[in-house]
Amino acid sequence: MDWVFFIVGAALVLFCFVQLLFWTSTNIRRHVGERGYWQLQRQLLIAKIEATEAQRKSAQNSGVDNSGKSEVESQNSAAWRGWRKFRVKRLHRETSNATSVYLVPQDGLELPEFKPGQFLTLRFELPNQTSPLIRCYSLSDGARAASHYRITVKDVHGKPLSQGGVSHFVNWQWSVGDTIEVKAPGGDFFLDVSKKEPVILLAGGVGITPMMSMIETVLQRGDRRDLLLFYGLRHGGDHIFKDRLRELSKQHSNFNVLNCYSEPEKGDVEGRDFHFQGRVSVELIKRALPSPNFHFYMCGPGPFMSSLFEQLIGWGVPEDQIHFEAFGPATVKGASTGSQSVAVPATTDNGVKCNVHFARSKKVIEWNDGDKTLLDAANGNGVPISSGCRAGQCGSCQTKLLRGEVMYPNGQPHDVEAGHCLPCVAIPKLKSGSNGEVVLDA
Repeated sequence: MDWVFFIVGAALVLFCFVQLLFWTSTNIRRHVGERGYWQLQRQLLIAKIEATEAQRKSAQNSGVDNSGKSEVESQNSAAWRGWRKFRVKRLHRETSNATSVYLVPQDGLELPEFKPGQFLTLRFELPNQTSPLIRCYSLSDGARAASHYRITVKDVHGKPLSQGGVSHFVNWQWSVGDTIEVKAPGGDFFLDVSKKEPVILLAGGVGITPMMSMIETVLQRGDRRDLLLFYGLRHGGDHIFKDRLRELSKQHSNFNVLNCYSEPEKGDVEGRDFHFQGRVSVELIKRALPSPNFHFYMCGPGPFMSSLFEQLIGWGVPEDQIHFEAFGPATVKGASTGSQSVAVPATTDNGVKCNVHFARSKKVIEWNDGDKTLLDAANGNGVPISSGCRAGQCGSCQTKLLRGEVMYPNGQPHDVEAGHCLPCVAIPKLKSGSNGEVVLDA
């Protein structure tokens, strides 16, 4: 019997040794593979940048005229004015709290092609609401001739209608066949598809939606332009377009995605569901890029945007190479990239006072340094002014200026009608040493 126990014991020892050897070799291969992956990415990007630069110089030397309009400028820009009725054609659940909505025009006429990254402005008539609610949602599908538009909306839990109930309505109460009023695609945040240089995409949470439009557009066109996406999430339950992104990265060698989970759950597996535990940061980006000489497109929550913007500037990325979606107030503070920044300082000269009159509401308030914009002042005093993007892009808040002058600290927005203003990005224009007055038809 002793020899039986000896054989069984030896077998167990051998089995444990083999398991230990397998575990050790697997970990070594994983670390070596990760290091090799980053080295290969750097080499590929460097080679492609050099090839692009050589191609540009060759075109210049051969006398090619590149002064014509870009493809973006020559895109089909035929769009409707005002509101147009759309119908919900399809609803697709992306995650437990995010839904993609496919919208088709009620009149059956063709849809204009949009620019990848732009948004739709929608007007919701919700139960128990006395006035419509305006919301802007990025288009999340490829920018091509199509019979529908797609938006993807994440539910904001536990908030009243004025602070996110529309997203709850879209996710749980909208049905196929329901109708909605929609404005034509708009916005200054988009990818110029006529360019060929590599692009770095930085997305946080539902900020993936405009990036998805950019990715789908480039890959559907068959362009060889390199795209690298850093996608920051809490965990796999928030991972919008997870399967689609994985599929696209397998099908297209010029597209790579790196998922970062800050709070992975038990079922989330590193290497399968996500690549790095933690938040998207410039330190992580530096591991993949040979230099800061790239164009960066980013969209996500306010803290995500502000942090990355400051880090990119600190790394040496030129400010005009950082492009971002600017929905919501104070998304990126301290930026001076034109209309993209929505951090509006409330500045008045010492001793200067201004009364803001809301004519229809019959309310008068004294402007002070605590008011960020005229829209903030209105909202804080119970004056209803419709708004959407809160960034001076969608035009939903346009209000008649009956008297006085306003200014736009972050640059003049586009397409403001004469005699009107956009309260979401406007403040009173005052002169030192004199009091002023602004009267709005609200």
